[in-house]
Amino acid sequence: MKLIVFTPANTKSAIGRMAALVTHELVAQGCEVTVVRTEAKHLLSTDIRDFGTRVLPWDDEAEVRALIQSADVGIYQIGNSFEYHEGGVHWLAEFPGLVCLHDFFLGHLFYGWAQTH
Repeated sequence: MKLIVFTPANTKSAIGRMAALVTHELVAQGCEVTVVRTEAKHLLSTDIRDFGTRVLPWDDEAEVRALIQSADVGIYQIGNSFEYHEGGVHWLAEFPGLVCLHDFFLGHLFYGWAQTH
């Protein structure tokens, strides 16, 4: 199964820490997994966790679109910080998938999105 996991990947993200554990297990079970990191563009150069698989930035439009063409499903790790989840919100509109919500309140996520939409 070919999976794309959209998640924050920087070492400060608790969601990224959890997603790294999950991706390692998915790869161990034979899934083909690619991680698309979702942080705001100014955070894409920060240190990342070891996901045990290929990681690319959400703003690499051509590469993400190519992945989407062959993927079975997208899995979105979404929390309340728009700064950490901008890329996931961006791609979810074009490539629907499974959404794992990590926060009960998402007001800051929607407020951040609304600033430019």
